[in-house]
Amino acid sequence: MTEIYMPASITPKLWRAIADNDRFHAQDPRAISLCWAVFLMLTTRVYTREHRNDWSRTIWFEVNILDRKVDVKAMAHPGDDFEPAMTLMSPEEACGFVR
Repeated sequence: MTEIYMPASITPKLWRAIADNDRFHAQDPRAISLCWAVFLMLTTRVYTREHRNDWSRTIWFEVNILDRKVDVKAMAHPGDDFEPAMTLMSPEEACGFVR
């Protein structure tokens, strides 16, 4: 069994790419599908690109969420208290996590 213990967030831009103008809620099947996609991508290491530096690791991958293809950029980085955190965003979104 594999478990990932890391707080995660999703940017509004990525959610709009997944769900148009529908509001986000954790029980939405699209949110659950995205969680499973991230889990499967991390455990199988199937992604299209990767970048690492001293403070973060970023990977890019494509996912089908209820028949909609979505490109995702996932960044693991230090959180506010230096705990591991993950941000899911659209590939064109800038990421300003610098320590």
